[in-house]
Amino acid sequence: MFPGKLKFCLVIFIVFILASCNLISFETLDIEYNISSCNGYNFILEPLKLKFSLFLDELSVEEVFVLQKNGSTIECEFFWNENSLLVIPKEGWNSGGFYSLTFSGNIKNIEQKEFTVSEYKFFYYGRFEECPRLENFPSCDLEEKDEALIFTFSKPIERNSFLENFSLSPYYETDTEFSEDFKTVKVIPKSEWKYNSIVCWKISKGVKSLDGYLLDKDYTLTLFTLKNTDIPGIKEICSAFYEEGKLYALNGTCVEKLLYDIPFAIVFSESMDKDSVFSCLTVKPSISYYLLPQDSLCTTFFFVPEENYALNTEYHFTISNSATDLDGMPTYTNYDFFISTSEYYLEVKEIWFNGVQVTGDSDLTEVYLEDENLYVEFYFSEEIDAESKTVFEEALSCNLIFPSVSNAPSLSAIWWNESGSIANVLWTNLSSSEDFNVVYEVFVSGGKNGFVNGSGNYMEDDVCITFIAM
Repeated sequence: MFPGKLKFCLVIFIVFILASCNLISFETLDIEYNISSCNGYNFILEPLKLKFSLFLDELSVEEVFVLQKNGSTIECEFFWNENSLLVIPKEGWNSGGFYSLTFSGNIKNIEQKEFTVSEYKFFYYGRFEECPRLENFPSCDLEEKDEALIFTFSKPIERNSFLENFSLSPYYETDTEFSEDFKTVKVIPKSEWKYNSIVCWKISKGVKSLDGYLLDKDYTLTLFTLKNTDIPGIKEICSAFYEEGKLYALNGTCVEKLLYDIPFAIVFSESMDKDSVFSCLTVKPSISYYLLPQDSLCTTFFFVPEENYALNTEYHFTISNSATDLDGMPTYTNYDFFISTSEYYLEVKEIWFNGVQVTGDSDLTEVYLEDENLYVEFYFSEEIDAESKTVFEEALSCNLIFPSVSNAPSLSAIWWNESGSIANVLWTNLSSSEDFNVVYEVFVSGGKNGFVNGSGNYMEDDVCITFIAM
């Protein structure tokens, strides 16, 4: 029925299957431990005992059994009684010590059939009753701004284990004091508790007693701090001044106009959270600025522009109702205030052509040239900074009006007096005629797009002097 080679292979396969059945058991191996559980902890108070549902090869069990204390493997002695095993560390048990049992690998029964085991156990040696307990703790709302939190334990505890397992939410920096018997701990805030808030303390069960036992459970409670019903608000918007490089508020004054880049002060009725004030202030139209608290009280803030205010502009300042004081109390009201900038324009006070003062009032001014040159002096109402002098040159021109066949002026030089308030300009190549009028125009562009000083001031109108060259 089967060829010879196939018969031989079938015989070998059947023998292998029968042999495997003798080596591998399909029985279930159950293991019982004398480890008790309480409040999430595992304990033993006697030699570790394992009871197997089958009789096992003792050596194969001992080879895969590992016991560790606090993460380090320790040597053990094994005592067998039929299918029960007692395990005792050679160094003895450590009360309150944390142990882990690893029982993993292949073991055999007395008939040499293999079983695969994978067991992991964690336990403490001792009694749950020996665990420290928190007997007294803060359970009422806080009545003082610097009130300490006092905790009393049933037995002395390790200092470091408490520090590592105590927490406050929100976070506060604290000092910690322990009593002489290490049963009482006082937690003192370095800064005062915030008004109108909650404080949640927690002690985790990682806290240890001096004899090595862990805290019986986690403890936590939420407390309410002192209440403050004073709602913060803005007391005044007043002027500010510099003294020896420091800003001060000029209380009792009124900011009627904004000028140049001069700061002003915003004064609150309560000490404010500066970050909330920073984020709640808006300005329209926009301007580059920063807020500067006057001191650590944070009742007065200086609005310091980083550029000049725009002329003839009304600024709208808003502090929204989400601004809070240091105790977390919001303003509940949007504060809006409006301040206009000064209408102070840059002015040309006087203009002199070749030593004669001229104005733009008349239609035509007769100007006598000096060897075809025109020397003009501009007297400004304020000093002109170095960068703005270039702007002035770009806004300045001298043009031929009539007739087109006459010479076009050529700008030869511009120089300034020491204070920077007088510009001296020399044009050359002008022409005159006895037969007809030669008309020129000296022009300085005004307005926001014209000549603007570094302070942000500009001329309200163009300056235009039309003259007859003589």
